[in-house]
Amino acid sequence: MRISFDNKVFILSCTLFYLMGLIPAFAGEYLSICRFIMAGAILTQTYLIIKEYALPSCSKFNNFVRFYLIVYIITGIPYILQGSWGESNFPVDFAAFGFLIIGWRFYEIPVKIWKIALFSIFILTLLCFVYTKQWETMMLVASYDKGLGHADYSTYAYMMVFASFVPPAILIADRYGFYEKYRILFYVGIGLACLICLITQKRALMLDLSLLLLYVFALRLNKISLKYLFSLIALFFVLSYLLRFIGIDVLTTLINGIFDRYQDTSENVAEFDRLVEMNKWLESASPIDIIFGSGLGSFQKILTFTNYHLHLGWPNLVYKGGLFLATAIGIIFIQNIKFALRRFSSQTYKAILFLTILTAIHLMHSTAWGYSIDAMALSMVIYSRNKIYQI
Repeated sequence: MRISFDNKVFILSCTLFYLMGLIPAFAGEYLSICRFIMAGAILTQTYLIIKEYALPSCSKFNNFVRFYLIVYIITGIPYILQGSWGESNFPVDFAAFGFLIIGWRFYEIPVKIWKIALFSIFILTLLCFVYTKQWETMMLVASYDKGLGHADYSTYAYMMVFASFVPPAILIADRYGFYEKYRILFYVGIGLACLICLITQKRALMLDLSLLLLYVFALRLNKISLKYLFSLIALFFVLSYLLRFIGIDVLTTLINGIFDRYQDTSENVAEFDRLVEMNKWLESASPIDIIFGSGLGSFQKILTFTNYHLHLGWPNLVYKGGLFLATAIGIIFIQNIKFALRRFSSQTYKAILFLTILTAIHLMHSTAWGYSIDAMALSMVIYSRNKIYQI
C-alpha cells in the first residue's frame, strides 16, 4: 500500500512537533528556528483539519463532536492574523485540538514507518543522554540530596518527553505486534526511562512507568516472573555497592528523593499546587466556562505565573473544551475498556486496555496536553480500536 499524500502530511506534522521537543535539549530553550518549525507544523495540521471535515468519521467522535472541535480551531484564526495572542500559547492548544481531530491517522501509518519512528526516538534519546551529560546531573542530585526539578529546563526537557512517552509507545508497539521481536530494545528503553525519572525526580513519570512494569510482569509475561524481579533487585544492589565503593551514593539518594517527594505530597494534599490551581479555577469559573470551556488560546495566572492549561488532565479538558469535551473523551475511554475486556484473551486488546487505563490515570495527575508527544499519545488512545495497516 502506498502512503497517501494526506498521511505523508500527517507524518510531517508529527515530525515537526517532535522536533520542538528535541531541539531545546541540544541547543537551549528559546530558538528562532523553533518558531519556524511550529509555523510549519500548524500549516500541515490546518490542511489536515480542513480535509477532515469532508471525511466520514473514523472514530467514536461523531460528526457533532468533530464540528465542535473544528469551531474551536476556527476561533483561533484571528490570533494568527493579528499575531497578538499575547500571553496565551495558541500553538499548543492548536496542536492538542488538532490531534484530537486527526489522530486516527496514527493507525493508517504503515508498520514500517512506525518501526523507523520508534528506533529513531530511541537512538536520539541515547544521543541526547550523552550530549547533555546526564551523569553529571546525577552527581549534582546526589551531592545536594535533592531533585533538580525545573532548575535547568534545556538539559533534560527532551529526556522528560522521552520518559513520558515510553509507556504509551511500548503499549502501542505491542498493539502493532512488535513486542516479541524487539522486547530487548523495549526493556532497555524502560531502564533508560527509569533512570531519567530518578534524575529529574518527577513523580508523575515514575507512576506511569510503575504501571507499565505492572503490565509487563502481570499481563505481558502472563505471570509475575520471580526470576526477572530477583534479577532487577540484584542488579540494583550490585550497582549501588559499586558506586559506593568509589565514594558515590547516587542510587540510594535518588530513590530516597522520589519517596520524599511522594511523602511530602501525601502529608500536604490540600496544599498540593495542582489541586490548589484546579480549586481556584473552579471558584472563579462561570457556568459557561465549565460547560463550554475557555477555548483556544486561553490562559490563566492562578499560581502567580502565566500558564496555558491546568496541570491536572481531566480538569484541563473541562477548562479547554468544557464538560462536553471531557465527557466525550471519558465515554470513549469506557468504550475502549468494555471492548478490550470482551476480547481479553488477545494480547492486542490487553495492550489497548492497559493503554486506556494508563492514560486515564495519567490524566488524573498530569496534563497530557500541548504540542509534545503527550498530546499525540492521548489521540492514540482515543482511536486505538482503528484498523492497523500491516505493511
